[in-house]
Amino acid sequence: MNSPQRRNRNEIPATAVPVVDEWRRAFFKLHVWSAVLVVLAGVAALVTADSIESVSLRELVNRFNLDSENSVPAWFSSINLILCAQALFAIFFIERRRGERRYWLGMSLVFVLLSMDEAASFHEALMVPLRRILNVDGIFFFAWVIPGSAAVLVFVAALWGFLSRLPRKTAWAFVRAGAIFCLGAIGIEMLGSLRYSENAYEADFGFGLLVLVEESLELAGEILFLRELLAYLAGRTNPYAIAAVKARASESEAGALPE
Repeated sequence: MNSPQRRNRNEIPATAVPVVDEWRRAFFKLHVWSAVLVVLAGVAALVTADSIESVSLRELVNRFNLDSENSVPAWFSSINLILCAQALFAIFFIERRRGERRYWLGMSLVFVLLSMDEAASFHEALMVPLRRILNVDGIFFFAWVIPGSAAVLVFVAALWGFLSRLPRKTAWAFVRAGAIFCLGAIGIEMLGSLRYSENAYEADFGFGLLVLVEESLELAGEILFLRELLAYLAGRTNPYAIAAVKARASESEAGALPE
């Protein structure tokens, strides 16, 4: 009886399914729908909160308001940011190029700080003293955007060379996610600041709509960045992807041999 043919160890089974990729896609869909529910709950809170007579019920509804601190949207955003920090640390852990590891670790620490700030609102505590020191109003009434914008420029400058060494698709995905996040966190925040200061420092419905756009962009940027981090991580750890790279390398070497 003939023995079964031994399979090349670099060959990927035709029926093999990259489980990591399936899990990543399912996780992304779940995350997107969770964000949609958070935003819809924020819209409902924006529309209904002022019409609720019961103080306790109004306080409960405002826990879903996108502009409220210690709220469900702030909690969800903080989770997104800490997940990004964990994914960045995982990439740091498996990265073999010593010169690149410090960038992944640095970004991980930055996202830990962002998650802490989202949960504890440190930047909110800085606004009044910064406003007094800088004597600003209008688009800079929420004065934290001034040091925040400077920090973003320093962050981008420090990472520019690193981004240029990443795969182009990954680098552009990171830049796109960061741009969407900053457009909401700083750009729309400045428009909201102008609206707030011009409306006698009162939050009206127009201000609430700007906050809705701001927070939606922030959530979109966070989720897109997390998706790309998981895709990059899966490409570095997925056994089928690694086997495919080895198989292509073996085929290239075999094709280069003289007949």
